[in-house]
Amino acid sequence: MAARHSVTEDMATKELVIERVFDAPRERVFDAFTQPEHLRKWWGPKMVLIPVAEFDVRPGGKIFIAERAPDGAMNYIAGVVREVERPSRLVFAIHFANENGERVSPPVRSGLGAAWDGEIVSNVTFRAEGQRTRVTIRTERSGVTAEFSEMARLGWGEALDKLAHAIADDMRVDS
Repeated sequence: MAARHSVTEDMATKELVIERVFDAPRERVFDAFTQPEHLRKWWGPKMVLIPVAEFDVRPGGKIFIAERAPDGAMNYIAGVVREVERPSRLVFAIHFANENGERVSPPVRSGLGAAWDGEIVSNVTFRAEGQRTRVTIRTERSGVTAEFSEMARLGWGEALDKLAHAIADDMRVDS
């Protein structure tokens, strides 16, 4: 389970920084973060289901995630992996997509303004701290609204709560 959680935001650079410490070895946390069968368990806010998750963990690898909201509405995310240093670092860029993975404008409910640059780049580091792992997510974006920033902060927080539970569940199964 997560031991600590912190969030900082620099509106000048439009960078959201989230840190969480997980009670699991770095390799396990990295795998849970990147393997599709695990992504389906934790990606997105609490009430969002993930019926489809594709994550090709290599530079140039494709990302495609289908999110189902509690009201049944579908949201699609697509992107590409930019850098991978397993198990210590991952950089990926994502954007809104349609069911075919083609780039689309963000949904109205996203809180993104007309000045949004069209993608979100996340730089994720996994640092071993004994048998625990500190995950730091630096998310860069431009042209976002305060509303979107707040939704992103809350969404990542809930997703990382779900990731902590997924890691703990998987460790009980493997033991």
